[in-house]
Amino acid sequence: MTEDASIDRKRLLYLTAAQITQGDKLLSIFSRLAIGILSRNFDVSIAVVGAATPAAMNRLREDLGASRITGGFEPSKADRKVDQRVRSLMKSHHGSSLVNARLQRVVQQMAKHFDGIVLDAFAAWPYRPVSDTPVVFLLDGLETARFSDTKLMGIWQRHRVRDYKLEVLNTVASIYAPRELALELSHQGVPMRSLRGSLSRPSIAAPTMGSADFHLTEARIGYSGYLADDSNLASLYWFLDEVWPSLKQTIPKIEFHIAGRAPQQALYDKIASDDAIVLHGGMTDRALLDARCRLIVEPLLYEGHVDAKLISGMARGLPVITTQHALSRGHLSIQSGVKAAPSAEDMVVLIEQLMSESKGWQSLVDTAAVIVQEQLNATELVHQLRRDLLHNLSASGAGE
Repeated sequence: MTEDASIDRKRLLYLTAAQITQGDKLLSIFSRLAIGILSRNFDVSIAVVGAATPAAMNRLREDLGASRITGGFEPSKADRKVDQRVRSLMKSHHGSSLVNARLQRVVQQMAKHFDGIVLDAFAAWPYRPVSDTPVVFLLDGLETARFSDTKLMGIWQRHRVRDYKLEVLNTVASIYAPRELALELSHQGVPMRSLRGSLSRPSIAAPTMGSADFHLTEARIGYSGYLADDSNLASLYWFLDEVWPSLKQTIPKIEFHIAGRAPQQALYDKIASDDAIVLHGGMTDRALLDARCRLIVEPLLYEGHVDAKLISGMARGLPVITTQHALSRGHLSIQSGVKAAPSAEDMVVLIEQLMSESKGWQSLVDTAAVIVQEQLNATELVHQLRRDLLHNLSASGAGE
């Protein structure tokens, strides 16, 4: 079961591009966060443009836990060069300046099965389906910077790249970009009607930065998640079975606070006899802070899209402890913001240490805050897109 499973989930096709600087992680943190956030309410299929080895594609499938990811096709004689104005940039950033005919054909054939199409890279533009399905361009500042590089280009080439970029953006019906970038694009001639989503108020579902004082917290750990999701529950049950009993022996007065919507009866039954476990109805960013928890646990053994989940956890202003399995599936740029344990026994030791070491506690909180701040605009932007897609694609505006 997934979040909002009672609702007829719409299907999205997400067109993105391989980033050769990301190694076996393949996609940028922005793309991974966007896919994770959108997957909360939509069935998302992913097409990856550019150079991608079979090993990198398989690693991506493992990281995201998504069953429908396509890309990494071998070149063929049917391939063609991309627009001459951006060939060198395509090659340097995505590993290829060719439009892969096989991938393009797959995307075109898939298009009729989707309710919406989201793309987040100019390299993906030539692959967009020619159909009546609405297309949204999700544009972060880094992607624009790649196509505005002033260090390696002459003035003539910069103008050609800018013209290509504007031609693309003037064709898109809806663009989501950070507010400052959206205003810049409007000054360059991109129609304001296309930028409406960029200038809307951020969704209340976006994570907000929390703040806590070690000395005002208690010997309490917290967990937050959608409690009708089978993957979330499987990881939570692992923690309750494998970590919690030993943790109570190590720290006798510890409490475990669980916050989340739609808890299943099986969870009530599992925790009913344990007075040290507190179940909070609903799920807000501040639930665990208000409960004066000192740490957050994110087992994340069975879930996909760990990047979005870890960023959301770090945003709460408390140290996050996860599993090594989860961390290995997360993007490299966020790994320093959490602590990971390779086993249940190690997780007990890690929790005990952070419970008593205020300096280590604060250092991890500070590191996480920097990482979250770097990604906050991106997550707010994607949450805004998510909210608008729910409204536009669902007759009832379900999910909010």
